[in-house]
Amino acid sequence: MSSKIFSMISGGGVTIINGKTYKGNNVTITGDNEVIIDGVKQEGFGDSPIAKFEISIHGNVDKLDASHAKVINVIGDVNNVITHSGNCVISNNVKGNIETHSGDVTVKGNVEGGCETFNGSISANNIDGKVKSKF
Repeated sequence: MSSKIFSMISGGGVTIINGKTYKGNNVTITGDNEVIIDGVKQEGFGDSPIAKFEISIHGNVDKLDASHAKVINVIGDVNNVITHSGNCVISNNVKGNIETHSGDVTVKGNVEGGCETFNGSISANNIDGKVKSKF
């Protein structure tokens, strides 16, 4: 298996990747464009270019880690967010920390932890922890 470009641990919500709906707790997309849900490779995913992934998550997420995707929308709370390239919109709160390298993270609620960015932006109603920019 090649490296992960997206991984998520959730409470079993619904994940939509490029319009296709999946249900499960652990979602991974590999560099070979494989979608793996709870350890099972999903058939019929296709050859979507990695940079074109559009991901929508309906439910709370424990950990969200994306090396690159066009956009990630989370309709729920997230404990921790790590993005490397691509934008992420979270409709509720982030209970832990946010780290981004070159993507923008928008939190429509509050961030209870800290935020760190290299060349992206992080916005939220309120950020309780430290905010650090490496740029």
